[in-house]
Amino acid sequence: MLPINRRNIIKELLLENKSVVVTDLSKRFHVAEETIRRDLKQLEEEGFLVRTYGGAFIQEGSTNKVNYNLRMEAYIKEKKIIADKALKLIDNGDSIYLDESTTCFYLAKKMKNKRITVITNSQIILNEISYFENIDLISIGGYLSKETMSFTGKVALDSLSNLYVDKAFVSCRKCSLEGGVTDSISENAQIRQMVLSHSNLSYLLVDDTKIDNTSLFKICDIKNLDGIICNKSFSSKWKEYCKNLKVNLY
Repeated sequence: MLPINRRNIIKELLLENKSVVVTDLSKRFHVAEETIRRDLKQLEEEGFLVRTYGGAFIQEGSTNKVNYNLRMEAYIKEKKIIADKALKLIDNGDSIYLDESTTCFYLAKKMKNKRITVITNSQIILNEISYFENIDLISIGGYLSKETMSFTGKVALDSLSNLYVDKAFVSCRKCSLEGGVTDSISENAQIRQMVLSHSNLSYLLVDDTKIDNTSLFKICDIKNLDGIICNKSFSSKWKEYCKNLKVNLY
């Protein structure tokens, strides 16, 4: 892994957990602790974090956020596994919704041979699949967030209120059995709430780092989903819980 990609993932971990430990990062990335310390030193020089003995942290409420390009480079292998699984659930003739997540972007890249209609609020996905001849593409308007490169706000919600899809594919910041599906940005949560209420089938795309935790804003309960797609197998607790709710796990 290139150093810049490793540092991007460290940023993601800091934003999610507020702190990191050198020994944990060393084991995670299979590199020497001194390598991690150099990474943290560079991130500190960039003003992203504060180093401490044995680790680093960001101040609660920090405005530092990982932009879309950085998130695109994080957990690529995991996102591609999820995208492959999700692609099998899409049939020719479907109308589907893809949210602004980078996981949905990797799904979109694989849909070139599908004859479907795609609705999205993602500027990046629009650019990526606009030349796919077999796909009819619908963009919702609204305020363009430079952080997520997606359309949000009242105009976007009003546009979505008149649209219904066969299948919705969305991601989130965190999900847990108790807290359900949650996000860190209220505008994104509102868009996803609207989409899930206007789809015949709703699928959550989530990598294993997001499971068993919660974020700020509630999107929905697990029972409101038809399926959850992850890069790894779910725990027995998740399997039993979702089986009782008739939520499919992939």
